[in-house]
Amino acid sequence: MKKIMALTLVMTMLLCSMVAFAEDALADENVMPIAEEDIESTTQEIAPEVVMASIITLQINNKTMFVDGEKIELDVPAQLVNSTTLVPMRAIFEALKAEVEWNDATQTVTANRGNKSISLQIGSKSLFVNGEEKVLDVPAQLVDTRTLVPVRAISEAFDCQVTWDEATEMVIIMAIGAPAQETPAMETHVQETDTVIAE
Repeated sequence: MKKIMALTLVMTMLLCSMVAFAEDALADENVMPIAEEDIESTTQEIAPEVVMASIITLQINNKTMFVDGEKIELDVPAQLVNSTTLVPMRAIFEALKAEVEWNDATQTVTANRGNKSISLQIGSKSLFVNGEEKVLDVPAQLVDTRTLVPVRAISEAFDCQVTWDEATEMVIIMAIGAPAQETPAMETHVQETDTVIAE
């Protein structure tokens, strides 16, 4: 029960931060911001250069991932290896709205999101962000024929905010600045959801 209450508190704080961020971003564009009381079900038109945040939650040894409250089943659960959380590569890249390429011959993954390009190779502690090398604590690895990657390193390489809740063994990612659609205006729909996390 304490874990669920702690998670609810964290999610509420993140949601409030997200609303505050959106209000600040929209203030200069003369677009009516989403009021907290309208979060339950609101459709707003926003300028194309303004991008909303996504919240992604994963829990160690749990095959369920939530992306903005939507439940996604993973083939392999998130795992803790030497104090580093590893998650299925494709699932996290899709949640971050990154374009993914896999080179089977070299066992290298390349992902692009906005103006960032990252690449890493199975078994290597090198992560390349726009060509610049960063050293990982734990390399990407194959588990049950699935490629697992270090979630914090990948998320932060794409300028996302990452929080670790040790009590619930949960990773919370706020993906701000996901690539916008190239349309005159984009419509966003925010809906209240119930999130259930296994204990």
